[in-house]
Order: sequence, then C-alpha cells, then structure tokens
Amino acid sequence: FPNPGKPSYPETHKRLIKLISPGPDGIPGCWQGGVCDHVVSNDSEEYKAVTDYFVQTVGRKDHKWMELTRLQNAGVYKRYLGKLRNDSSNETVMFHGCRSQSNEDSIRSIGFQIARCCSGGQNYGTWFAYNASYSDSGYAFDDHEGVRHLFICVVCYTEVVQDNSIMRVVGQDCAYPMWLLRYERPRPVLPPRSLPVSPLPVYRSLPVFTVRFKPTKRRKRKKHRVHGGCWDGLLANAVRNGR
Repeated sequence: FPNPGKPSYPETHKRLIKLISPGPDGIPGCWQGGVCDHVVSNDSEEYKAVTDYFVQTVGRKDHKWMELTRLQNAGVYKRYLGKLRNDSSNETVMFHGCRSQSNEDSIRSIGFQIARCCSGGQNYGTWFAYNASYSDSGYAFDDHEGVRHLFICVVCYTEVVQDNSIMRVVGQDCAYPMWLLRYERPRPVLPPRSLPVSPLPVYRSLPVFTVRFKPTKRRKRKKHRVHGGCWDGLLANAVRNGR
C-alpha cells in the first residue's frame, strides 16, 4: 500500500502492546484467570495506558466518565492468535465502533465476522481506525443512558485488504476486541437564545386616514294649522256636545 497508516502516539502504543503481548500460555499478559470479562480498575496501569491512548487519539480531554472492560474470550482470541503467528511486532492497537447494542453483543460473543460487514460489501473485511476520533465521529452508538461504546482492538497485518493513514481493513480473525470503553461525552454548550423580536402589528404598518364630517344644521319641524273644511264642522259639533 502506498501510504500505510501507523500509530499516532508510538510511546503510548508501545505501553499497550506490552500489556497485551501473549505469554507462554498463549493468552495476553493482562488477562486475569478464567474467560470472564473484567472491569479494569481505574487506578491500574492498564486503565491509565488504555485511556491515555484513547484521549490522545480522540483529541479531547473533557469526558465526564469512562469505564474500561477487558474482554476475555479465549475461543475468539485463539483464532486471532493463529493469524498472528506468534509475532507480536505484527500488532497494532486500533478502534472500532458499532451502530447498535445487538452488533456489539455479537462481536463480544463470536468476534468480528466479515460475512456481516456492510462497507465494501459482504466478506470484504472489518474496518478499524488508527485514531479514536474517526470512530467517535459517527460510527459508535450511544445507549439509553447517553453513554457511548467503543471497542479498542488489537489488529494484525496478516490479511490486509486496505491500509491508509486513517484506517485499515483486514480479513477474518485478523483482529480481536481487547477492550470495550464506555464513556460519557459532555453535552455541547449552546449559545444563549435571544428572544425573538415580534413584528409590528398590522394596523401600525397601514396608512392612517383622517375622516372629517361636515356638521349639518338641524331643520325645525313646521307646525301645520288646519283651516276650514270638515275639521271646522267636527270641532263645532264637539263643542256643542260638551266633549
């Protein structure tokens, strides 16, 4: 490959490789008896080395909380060890995010399966990032508590499909999920929202008209007198009859 990737922080990376190098019994030196997963104590050298490398490669230090779990799946690791061919110098610590809890559970149980990969097509390979910032930028899911999940893996060079400065794609059983990091990102601080300025009422924006009324004089009602005719006769009869 013309421009293969490499660890961004070689000294911290060497500390991690030393922790996970397989011993005479064929298991990583940091493993503790049995095949159960272990929550790594936050005052241990292992926790400090892993989280330091994560913080360096993710590019931020303001995470509110982090929990590191070491994944001890002997069956899956044995398949990876077969591809490693006892050459620990062939290993790189890399990052892998998944989009759902069910996908994470599957990886923890049976390892990475290239038959289920989507990017590049089925059986193309499993994708890993050299820096946590790439996986953290949209390839890792948040659970219902708002905690983000990210695999920190060990990847070998045995079957490399693609390799550049950002990522590496490898074949089946050429990677092992060594740790699962759960962390809470700080919520973004939004600028204060200014109150909206309401538009002027419609009546203020309309032209104003002045209407003047010309006063009119009140006309006097004329009085009418009745002269002669049948009205004189009726009146005379009323007087005679005493009405």
